[in-house]
Amino acid sequence: MLRQYRVLTSCLSELKASNLPAIDKLKLEIQIIRIKRVLLDQEVAHRVLGNANSERAFDDLHDQVRSVCSSGLSDRGTEELFSHLEALRIGLEYGTTTDARERFRQRKGLGGRVLGAFVKATS
Repeated sequence: MLRQYRVLTSCLSELKASNLPAIDKLKLEIQIIRIKRVLLDQEVAHRVLGNANSERAFDDLHDQVRSVCSSGLSDRGTEELFSHLEALRIGLEYGTTTDARERFRQRKGLGGRVLGAFVKATS
């Protein structure tokens, strides 16, 4: 979990130094901070499960943040990053099993892109 937390902190630093529009920066920072909170709220036993997959997902996230920040993409790149962050947060919060997806669907009543991104990220 410590490594994932460091990756998120690095993502925040790169966002702050980027030339993205302020509103996009704030939205992305909020998403990253929400993921940090989920990580901190998890029980120790849960943190150990799926650590390798989690590290890979966080490395992919860091690469995506770096790409968006360096290229200055504001529309499509940030929208994909928002979806990735949301899918990652949901995966951490609800787990990656089919039952977890169903619990998420029932609890949130969401459809569309966010649920699609979550299903794709956890399949």
